[in-house]
Amino acid sequence: MNAGSPDVALDPRVAREAAQWLMRVHPAAEPTDKDHRACQQWRAAHAQHELAWQRAQRLDARFGVIPPALSTAVLERRPVQARRRAVTKLALLLTLSPAALIAYRQMPVDAWRADYKTATGKGAVCAWPMAARRR
Repeated sequence: MNAGSPDVALDPRVAREAAQWLMRVHPAAEPTDKDHRACQQWRAAHAQHELAWQRAQRLDARFGVIPPALSTAVLERRPVQARRRAVTKLALLLTLSPAALIAYRQMPVDAWRADYKTATGKGAVCAWPMAARRR
């Protein structure tokens, strides 16, 4: 398998970067010389960058020209799964916080931790250890 073969796996991040560079240096985007130089540097930085660039150009040629404004908006969009995960965590937090507060107020946590207990309004005599009396 050679590097240009479609069987060679690309890192999805590198493929996304190649697509972003393709839209950035597309003639319709009116790129500057600085943009072209930066793209060349990116391509030369790693063999996978060049492979991803070649594949992106082949796709661009095959599917025709996509307006850069549209493609940039799509490529810059955050994945939906990250938003879903954040909303799920927020919903869980908003549900569990009041439930924990209600459970804390309803359960006799203080009684569970006490060494001695008496009924409401009752008192008891306790024998304290010697170390507590010396103070």
